[in-house]
Amino acid sequence: MAAEDGPRIEVRLEQMRQRRNITMAELARRVGITEPNLYALRRGSKKAIRFPTLTMLCQELDCTVGELLVYIPGSPTQQAAPRDRATAEIGEQQREQQIEAIG
Repeated sequence: MAAEDGPRIEVRLEQMRQRRNITMAELARRVGITEPNLYALRRGSKKAIRFPTLTMLCQELDCTVGELLVYIPGSPTQQAAPRDRATAEIGEQQREQQIEAIG
């Protein structure tokens, strides 16, 4: 299963940056982060972003958080799997309770 199959947050930094016609170096300078960190964010290899950094990115790119970070749902099978697991766990708990009540 590829990572693209599961739900994820997509960082649309490149689209927003091109729309504003600003270089990565200039954006990094204005936001106050290093270029390598900005490139890592663009690649999606960062696991977290500080709110002040996110705020500055949105300010400099003249965009909203929802334009910069977009939720991409997983495939329908993956979306249903957690619900199925939860349902199975509830069913198991109910069976255990019934057995305890009988015994």
